[in-house]
Amino acid sequence: MDRHVPAPDADLFTLIVEPSASGHRLHFVALLLQYCRSEGRRCAVLTTKITAESAAWRLFIAPYDPEFHLSHPHEFTLPDIAKVSTGLGATTTILLDADRHLLPLLGRGWKGPGKLTALVMVPEGQPGRLALTGPAKTLAKKTLMRAAGFHRKVRVFPLISPLAPRRGSLNWVADPVVLKSSASQIRAMRERLDSHGDRYWLGVFGAITHRKNLPLIVEAILDQPEVGLLIAGTVHPEV
Repeated sequence: MDRHVPAPDADLFTLIVEPSASGHRLHFVALLLQYCRSEGRRCAVLTTKITAESAAWRLFIAPYDPEFHLSHPHEFTLPDIAKVSTGLGATTTILLDADRHLLPLLGRGWKGPGKLTALVMVPEGQPGRLALTGPAKTLAKKTLMRAAGFHRKVRVFPLISPLAPRRGSLNWVADPVVLKSSASQIRAMRERLDSHGDRYWLGVFGAITHRKNLPLIVEAILDQPEVGLLIAGTVHPEV
C-alpha cells in the first residue's frame, strides 16, 4: 500500500478497481466515491501509479481524498484483485470496465470476500480478429454476461446510453452523462459558431478514441462547405 488516508469505521467496505484513467472511467469512480460517502461506507480505490498521477485523477478523484492502493498494471487479474480485496476485508468489490474479466468470471466466479459487481462498459460486440459479425458478437457477449452473473457472488451490469431502450433480462445501467454549462457559456459558444457563417455543425465530444471514427467523419464532410466540425474533449494520440 502506497498511501493510506484513515476513513471512518464502517461495517461496509467497498473496493473500487480501476487501473486506467482513459475515457470516463475516473468520472465513474468519483460518482461511486460520492455515493459511498453519502452512505457512510468506507471506500478505497485500487489503481496504478500512472493513473493516480494523471490529470484526470486530480480533476475527479483528488477532491475526495480517498484511501487508495497501487498495483502494477499487470497485476489486475481476478486472482490479483481477489487477493487485495481479501487483505482489505472488502465487503463489496466493484470492477469498472469489467469486459476483459467476463470469461474468467464465467470459469471461476469470484474467489474474493463479499460480492463482486462487474460493470461492462462495451456490451455490444466490437470489430476484431474473431470471424463473427457484429450482431453475432453482441449476442455472444450478452450470453457471456448472463452466464457470468449466474455465479452466486457476482453481479453484472452492462452500461447503456440513457436514451437507448433497455431490452432483455440484463441489469442495464444508464451511462451517467453529466453536462455542466452556464447560460453565458452556451451563449458564448453559439456566438463563436455563428461567427463562421450559416452552417450545420457536427460535434464529436468526450474521450475521442479510434472508436469514434474521427478520420472517417472528417473524410465524409470535406466536400461539404455548409458543414462545420466541432471537436471538444481529449483526443487520444492514435487519433
